[in-house]
Parts: sequence; structure tokens; C-alpha cells
Amino acid sequence: MDTTRKYELIRNEAKTLRLSLGAVTVKVAVQDGRLCMWMREPPDELAPKPRIFVALPSWESFSRGYAHVGTCKDAGHFWHVLEVL
Repeated sequence: MDTTRKYELIRNEAKTLRLSLGAVTVKVAVQDGRLCMWMREPPDELAPKPRIFVALPSWESFSRGYAHVGTCKDAGHFWHVLEVL
């Protein structure tokens, strides 16, 4: 059975995560003032490479090297969570 895990992201900083093979993003949102990403992970082995995520206020200029994961609003600002490809 899959497990949903929450990971806190720091705005404008990269976060490296070791996730299970087949992990997928469920949601990106602000909870208690913290930018969070929820991932659904199967109980498989860890992926061979870690995945790197970053939350930025703009992503269009970075779109070639990133995959858009989700967007959320916090105090009037939009934050785009991206995965480094």
C-alpha cells in the first residue's frame, strides 16, 4: 500500500529527497506558513538517484532545466515548485 509523505520546502533553496521508485506528487500547498509538498510513494526500493526540488517565485525563465510540479499562493505571492531535470 502506498504512503503519503509531507516534505517541507524552503523558498528559493534546493531540497534533495530520496524517494521511492514511482513516487508522485499529490499536492503543493502552504500549511502553517510553511511551503509543503505531499508525495505518494509505493513501498518499493528507493530510486537510484535522489530528486531535487526548488520553490521559486518565477519559473518561466528556468523552464528548460526544470519540470513544473505545482503552484501555491502564500501571502499574496505565488510559489512554483519545480523538479530539477
